[in-house]
Amino acid sequence: CNLFDWKIIIPEGYEIIKKEKIEELEKKGLEAIKKEVPNGIIINGHPPQLIGFQLDRFNYFKSSLETLVGKKKFTLEEHKLFTEKLLRDTYSNIKELKYELTKSDLQLGKHNFYKIEVKIYSAKDDRHLLTQELYNAYINNSLFSASINYTKESVGMILNYNFEKSFEK
Repeated sequence: CNLFDWKIIIPEGYEIIKKEKIEELEKKGLEAIKKEVPNGIIINGHPPQLIGFQLDRFNYFKSSLETLVGKKKFTLEEHKLFTEKLLRDTYSNIKELKYELTKSDLQLGKHNFYKIEVKIYSAKDDRHLLTQELYNAYINNSLFSASINYTKESVGMILNYNFEKSFEK
């Protein structure tokens, strides 16, 4: 990444997600989120993509970096609480799903991150459908975000390992 000192290894067998595909997915997600946000809160589209790669449409990694220059600043804790509320409001309104949400703080390299993990299940038979892990940190006056989504624990382990190693020096 030429915006800050960061490199991530793309695991063997994964393909880079094309920018057009990411924009299409982000548009769908933004439309769904806007339906759940209280009046008066403005949700912007997703910031520019740094890199995204996938095994398939359910098992992927993507990251972005949004400049905060000229924008209202939130603490990382305020951002975490807002994101958590948004996720809870969104998933609790989907009758076909059940979910478990956990959050934690961690340090990767010299950066302080928060992580929100959402495990999504079928409401009909409690079958695990997807795990979504969201990581956010302030880096160089920008918000760095990473999303790891997977249906198989083994895929999650690979994506998490690569992400965490990417911040080691």
